[in-house]
This record gives sequence, C-alpha cells and structure tokens, in this order.
Amino acid sequence: MNSLDLKITTQQTRFDQAENRSIDINIKGLTISVCSSLDVSSLSSTKRRQKRSEFEIFLEAELKLKRGIHYGLIGRNGSGKSTLLRSLNDRLIPGLSNNIRISSLQQISILEDSKNNLVLDDGNEHSVTVLDYVIRSDSYRSRIQAEFDLLDTAIYHSNDFLAPVFAIRRIKRDQLEQEYIIAEKSARLRSGSRGFQARKQLLLFEKRIEEFDSVIKSQINQVTYEQKEIDEAMNLHDTLFAELESMRLQDVESAALTILTGLGFSKSKMNSSVKELSGGWHMRCKLAVVLLQSCDLLLLDEPTNFLDIHGLIWLEKYIQSIRGPTILIVSHDREFVNATCEELVILLDKRLQYFRGNLDDYDQDFYERQQQMTRLKKLEDKKIDEMSKSFQKNLKIGKQSHNDNLIRQVKSHQKKLQERKGMQKNENGFRFRLNRDRPGFHTTLRDEIQVPEDEKLIKMTITPGAELEDIYPLVSLESVNFRYKGDTKSILKNINLVVRKGDRIAIMGLNGAGKTTLLNIITGNFSPSSGLRKIHPRLRIGYYSQHEVERLQILGRSDNTITALLEMQRVSKANLSESQIRSLLSNVGLQGDVVSSTPIAKLSGGQLVRLGLALLLLETPQLLVLDEITTHLDYLAVKALVLALSVFNGAIILTSHDRYLIRCIVEEQDEEDMDDINDKSKGAFQTERHVFLLKSGLLISQPNGTDQVINSIEKKL
Repeated sequence: MNSLDLKITTQQTRFDQAENRSIDINIKGLTISVCSSLDVSSLSSTKRRQKRSEFEIFLEAELKLKRGIHYGLIGRNGSGKSTLLRSLNDRLIPGLSNNIRISSLQQISILEDSKNNLVLDDGNEHSVTVLDYVIRSDSYRSRIQAEFDLLDTAIYHSNDFLAPVFAIRRIKRDQLEQEYIIAEKSARLRSGSRGFQARKQLLLFEKRIEEFDSVIKSQINQVTYEQKEIDEAMNLHDTLFAELESMRLQDVESAALTILTGLGFSKSKMNSSVKELSGGWHMRCKLAVVLLQSCDLLLLDEPTNFLDIHGLIWLEKYIQSIRGPTILIVSHDREFVNATCEELVILLDKRLQYFRGNLDDYDQDFYERQQQMTRLKKLEDKKIDEMSKSFQKNLKIGKQSHNDNLIRQVKSHQKKLQERKGMQKNENGFRFRLNRDRPGFHTTLRDEIQVPEDEKLIKMTITPGAELEDIYPLVSLESVNFRYKGDTKSILKNINLVVRKGDRIAIMGLNGAGKTTLLNIITGNFSPSSGLRKIHPRLRIGYYSQHEVERLQILGRSDNTITALLEMQRVSKANLSESQIRSLLSNVGLQGDVVSSTPIAKLSGGQLVRLGLALLLLETPQLLVLDEITTHLDYLAVKALVLALSVFNGAIILTSHDRYLIRCIVEEQDEEDMDDINDKSKGAFQTERHVFLLKSGLLISQPNGTDQVINSIEKKL
C-alpha cells in the first residue's frame, strides 16, 4: 500500500515468541491501526506538509483459532477482514507462533502489467506449465526435497568423506538465515525492554551467520570436524526420507490434477504456460497452489470470486473434506459459508465475537436471543413500574401518617430494587450469584438486560425508470446465434428469450459458456451473427459488467484525484447537480467524505461495486442487466441489494454464482425480511420468474430452479 502501513500490538506474555510452539492461536489485546500519510498541500497554500493519520480497525480484540476448525470471518466491507488475513500471513502479529505453517490466498493477487497482460505478483518464473507451477509451488515440500537431495548426494554419491559435514553445515546455515528473518521481524514488532532484548538476539544471529560463512568459505582448507556432525547428517537424512515417503503416499501430482480439474482446468490448459492465463485463471491457479500446500493454517480471502458454479460446488466439497489444518475463510457467498464453516468469527465494533455454527444458525440464534431479551426487558420494566408505584403509594402514606419506619422500609426496598435490576440468571441458566458470575470491579451488581440490535443494513434504493406500455416486450431474442469473427464454432445457438416488465431472469452456467456474451447481445453491445433482436423503442438499460470493479480500479490508479463524486459528474455530463448526485450515491450506500474526499483508488471492492451500481442508475433504467454484481460485497451488502432489487418495478436479468441472490430475487426463497416487500410488489406489478442454464450454446429452462442446476453438477463430481 502506498503511504500506508500497519501498527499492530498485542498483550504479550513473559514467554518469548519463539518458545510458543502451539498450533492453536490465542492472542489477547489485539489492536491494529492503519497509518497513512496524507498530503494536504493542495488544501492549504501555507501548510505544505505531510500529515499522518491513524485509525484503529481492531481494538483490544481476542483472536482465538483452534486447530482443525473451519472458521468463517464475517463483517462489513472495509471493517478489516482482509487486513487481519494479511497480518496473519505476513506474521505481523506479535505472539503468533513461528511454528505455524501458513498458506494464504489474498483477495487482490493480480497486478495489471499492461492492457492485455496480467501476471502473478509473486515474482516467480512463469515459463513453466500450470501443472508444474502448482506442484513446484509447495515451498515446504520443495525445501524438504532440496535438503534430502543435498544430504543424499553428500552421503552416498560423493568420494569426499567430509561432504556430509559440509552438507549439514550448509543446511544449518540456511535454517539460521530463516531464524534471522524471524528475529529481524520480531525486533521490528517489539519495543521497550522486549525490543531491546530482541535486537540483542538479532545481533547474535548476525554473528552466528558470519561464523558459518567463514567456516563454509574455509572448506578448501583443512577442516576440523566432529563425528557427531556426520551422525547428525545421517539422522537428518533418514528423517527427511521418512517425511518424503509420507508425502509421496499422497501422490502430489495426482492431488494437483484433482484440484486443477475441480477448479475447471482442462488438460490443455494445465499443459499451457502460466504466462498465457488470463486474470481469472491466474487466481484459480493461485487457489490451486494454496490448496495443495502442506500447512497448519489455511487463509482464504474471497476464494469464490473467480469460480463458476461448478468450481464453487467442488470447492465446497473439497474444503469439507480437509482435516487437520485450521481454515479461516472470508466470503460474500452465504451458502458457501454455510456449507464450509463450522464456527463464525464476527468482526463487530472493532472486536471479534465467536459463534459455534454457520450463518443460518447465527441468524436463528440472534433472532431467538433478541426475542428472549425483549420479553425479559418488558417483564422487568413492568415489574419495576408496578413496584415503583407501590413504593410511591407507601411513601405517601408514611409521610401522611408520620410513620418513619414505613418510610425507611420503602427507601430500603427502593435501594434493593436498584441493586437487583438486570439479569436474574447467568448464561448457563442458573440463578445469578455475584461472587461466581461477575468477578472484578463493576458499577452495577448485575448485567443489564440488553436487547441485541440488528446491524444496520446499508440502505439501497433503486429509482425506477419511466413506465412503459405493457403491449410490447422490453427485449426479445428470436433464433439468435453468435460466433466471434474468425471462429467457426457458434458460442450461442438458437437462443429464444422474451423479457417483459417486472420479469426476473437468472442465467447460470460454467465460465466460458457464453453468459456474458448473451448479456452483451441483450444490451446491444454485440450484434447477433444470425437471428433477430428486438427492443422497446423507449427502453433504457442499466448494465453492470463483471469487470466494472477492475475498470474503476484502473481509472483510480491512472488519476488518484478522481473521487466518486467527480466520476458521477463526468458520466452525467453535468446534467445533475451535486446534491442530486449525492442523493443517488446515498441510495446505494455511499455517503459523506467517501463520496467527495476519498479517491476511487482507495475505495474497497464493495464500495466500488456500489459506485458501479450508481453509475448505471444515472439513466433510471427500466431493465437491469447484472453480471456477477455480488463479487466483493459482504453478506450485509448483498442482503441490502436483495431488498432493493425486490421492489424494483422494472425487469432484472442476472448472472451469478451466488445461489442466495438467485433464490431471493428470482425464486423468492430464503429471505424472511422480504415477505412483506414481496407481498406489496406482487400487488404492484406482475412478474414471471425463470432460471436458465446456458450449456453448449443452448439456453435450457430449469423448472426446479437453482436446485436443479446444483443437483446436475453434484452428480458429476
């Protein structure tokens, strides 16, 4: 990140970081602050200087990850989920065990090298085939193999009796260098007396490395050695051999083939060069690398972004079969999280909360707790109100009759009532006991009855376009065929489709099946090779491309002064006032300084999706064509989008691998909050709902909707 870094602190124990050998993660007092340098010279001619800003995204949080558990990390866009995963992967968190092997898929791992050339950001040579690249990318397995080959050559294939000594020393030197890197990072992360000790340790490592280098350089001269070094080399050789044998039992190449096939790679694509892969296939290749590596902690940040429905379902099954490593997943796909995660880590108010179960279980538990606490609160308020009235009545009687005993008794009861307000039972359902259930210092004797509140949804409102006559369909395709110039094979064959006002249509299919091509024909960006496309003469279409976020990111990098407000003004050609544009952006959840002060280059993926949605709504369309719009959106933003689309009185055509979105928008399933809205929308306009599968160029209706598509894919897995 340019002009951006992290400040991370934790509650440290007296034990040194290197002594923590546990695979479980239990870090207390985690505070992560994002520090950035802001140039304010353009804002003030007299103050041309750099101003450093710092804001906290985690505050005294507790990070607990148990070995072998599959966790889902959920939270709003921009709340710090990806930052937490990057901090774990880069080992920036003090107290994180150095023995934990981490394999990580980052959300943004593709850098634009040129207009049509995307490369992986790891800096490796990409002239190898995809299959070889995936197999070689297991750094742990490669290191074990390299050390074994070095020792095997020295012990059994060398005439120099000192070769094992030189080999074991070289291995020790490499291990010492890795320890030095960890020590250097520890010295940077620590301060005070611990930082002083860490820097002393770093100097010792530097001295030991110099000694090893001098010994290795003196190999041409007479070398002194001990028999224990040769024995150590032999023992390490046997240990590495046993470890490699256990790895060979897994058949690395077979595992790589299984993963690549499941992610949608054909044999020809596996044997092609990594350089030839497009951005989406690069991400799949990186995902295959991550899944193949031996690790203790697997971090997956939006792994479904570039997968089609087949790859998504396969990945669900594969993650469910993984046993051993701890898995931490960030995903906007609700059904994917439900299928793969055993527990949830909820990022809320800069802290981490934990729940045993998936998202559906969490929502159900939250609803039940909310109802229970609401009832308890009402009962307590009613009881307090009745007793207060009784106290006032008795107090009045006591004053009128000059009964001091009665007055003292009432005041004593009032005090006890205030002391006993709150929870009458602990979290286990037993009667509350102060010395057991509430240790420490508190201002009240009991926990207050708090009714949990729903996280505020981003309010999205889609302004409908002008009413069109119901006589004509909005768009109709008649016997449409399409093939690209120079190709003999048709991508689309005999497509017939009629779209009327209020229709809800979902098009599902594998990547490369032609879904985006079909949407481009519907929107008029492509012309059919044969067949007829008819469109209502006054129809306005709002098209959201699956590459919209990438387009906005490129725009933001080309000019870091462009904000959402400026881009909206440019596209609207000054036909709308600033207040009107702000209102439109507010309708999709973009407000305040994010609109006018934050450059597009610094907006999160979810914010860029909302900006793209606002841009297409400038023309108040009667037909929305949405291509993978939920990519980068968190589950709350998806829920808000679902509610907004449900009351849109125009037609909607969408392609998505998000089954939750399709079920809610097209099939009217799963979303309880939509019941009232759907009842109102049914009375306002008529809708026809269809799910289609695009396969082999043919558009096939699916009477049973999403379930029919999923069942057909699961049978092939």
